[in-house]
Amino acid sequence: MEIDWPASPFGARENESAARPGRTDLEEAFEDAFGLSMLPDSPRFSVKPRYFWIGRNLAGKGVFATYLTDGKQVRVFAARWATAEEDYFYDRQMRENL
Repeated sequence: MEIDWPASPFGARENESAARPGRTDLEEAFEDAFGLSMLPDSPRFSVKPRYFWIGRNLAGKGVFATYLTDGKQVRVFAARWATAEEDYFYDRQMRENL
C-alpha cells in the first residue's frame, strides 16, 4: 500500500527527528513483512475504522502508527516510536509466525 502523504500530518515534513518517526521511518515500517495491523475493539472505532500498526524501520527501531486505509492507500494520523511493551509484543508475534 502507498502512503497518502498530502492527507497525512507528515506530508510537509521530510526531515527526521529523534523525537518522532519521519516519512522514511513510516515507509520502512509499513513495508515490514512482520508488521502487525490491528483493529481496536472499541465502539468509538466502529463508525470510522482506524487501525493500529506496529512495524520496524530498517534500523530495527519499532514504529507505532494510527492509520486509515481504503485498501490502496494509507493515511497516517499519528505515529511515534514503539514502547518497550509494544516491541515485546511485536517480537512475540514474529516468533509465533515463524
